[in-house]
Amino acid sequence: MAACLNISLRRSRIPSGLSILHSSQAILIASGCQSHRLRFYASKTKQKNNGRESREPDVPRTKDGNKGRLSTADLVPGSKQVLEDASQAELEKVAAKIQSTITWFKKQLAEIQSRGSGRVTPAILASVRVEAGTRGIVKLDEVSTVGVRDGTTLMINVFEDEMTKHVEKALYNSKIPNVIPQRQDARTIKIPMPKPTIDSRKEGFLAASKYAEEARTQVRKNIALGTKKGKFEKHSKELSEFQRLNDRFIQEIDKLLESSKKALNV
Repeated sequence: MAACLNISLRRSRIPSGLSILHSSQAILIASGCQSHRLRFYASKTKQKNNGRESREPDVPRTKDGNKGRLSTADLVPGSKQVLEDASQAELEKVAAKIQSTITWFKKQLAEIQSRGSGRVTPAILASVRVEAGTRGIVKLDEVSTVGVRDGTTLMINVFEDEMTKHVEKALYNSKIPNVIPQRQDARTIKIPMPKPTIDSRKEGFLAASKYAEEARTQVRKNIALGTKKGKFEKHSKELSEFQRLNDRFIQEIDKLLESSKKALNV
């Protein structure tokens, strides 16, 4: 075998009838030697680190079978993401505060629309607050009764003589359109309510617009405080929910103001 391998290939002649069958195979023919088939195999490249083979770290496969890459199947839509308990609690807390602002705004609009329609009701004076000495600031109906006479005049009967001047002062300070108190006696105040005119209805709508802006400001303020307290990341699910809450309440305020405009016919 050794003798066969030592034969110089340059001097050896391969019969014309023979040929190399494959690049990975060769047939050597020599006198007195057996033919041997040599096979060549591609060796695996091994990275060695201190005599050990370094293997690629295991990377979890995604749903599409690829390693280290996210597919669209692995992404969760924002609408399906769930808020953490603390974030959800803060969102609900802010929503409750804003809802109280909406309730206040509706009440102001109801009073304006009542005056604009020409209906005279005690609700016109619902926002009046009276300085009651040691009792502090109280509602008008806590120190008096309010009624309507002839459908055009508000009549106020104060419970105590010494409170009449405080009630009268509170009526002036309320700055309610067309509310001009007239004292009748020690405990009675009369307020004639004129029929609404185009100008008075326009004034009512201007007042409604002012209340609407105050309500919007409160909405934005509460949203800003909520997001600041949560310290949410940019483009996070939490910020999206707070923005959605802001848009919903602002839209509600705009619709209420538009309805008031139609009711006042301006």
